[in-house]
Amino acid sequence: MTTSMSYLFISVINLYAFFVLLNFLFRLVQADYFNPLIQSILKITDPPISILRAIIKPLYNLDMASLIFAVLIQFLVFTIYSFNEVIEFNLAMLVTCSIYSIVLAIIKIAFWIMLLGVIFSWIGDLGNPVIRLIREIADSFFKPFRQIMPDTGMLDFSPILGFFSIYFVEILIKGFVVNSGISLRVLELGIGF
Repeated sequence: MTTSMSYLFISVINLYAFFVLLNFLFRLVQADYFNPLIQSILKITDPPISILRAIIKPLYNLDMASLIFAVLIQFLVFTIYSFNEVIEFNLAMLVTCSIYSIVLAIIKIAFWIMLLGVIFSWIGDLGNPVIRLIREIADSFFKPFRQIMPDTGMLDFSPILGFFSIYFVEILIKGFVVNSGISLRVLELGIGF
């Protein structure tokens, strides 16, 4: 496989991993499954995940099968990079990079959903199912912070706590990555950045 073809293949795989992570988030927040966007993503991602789901059961609200499938997809991506000699082949490092990449991708997806949720809360959902879905997921991310923050009337400060928390977790995870001896540049090759 030529280098350009392998990079195209990696891009398609990373896009699919992104959809798998969205599937994970939909199940985590128990989003409205009648939303057409959710239905489309579930049709694309559920067939291979359902095989894993038969073996790996959910842990509380965490769909572990989706997470493990996403890690396997990222492992494939890093393996292709190692075959192209972009990174060295080291099984333990590839597995670790795959896990970190998925965790960082979830953090990035959550950040963008929260940001878009705040923006869309100002303009309303306009009857658009995508905007409605983003607001629904963002509201479920902000819900724990709303329980902590006192009610201030019209101003909602829970997004500020949400953004600080997600930034703190991202810095913490990146610290773990650096302390484990993995370069952040290697993780840039995966979906995590």
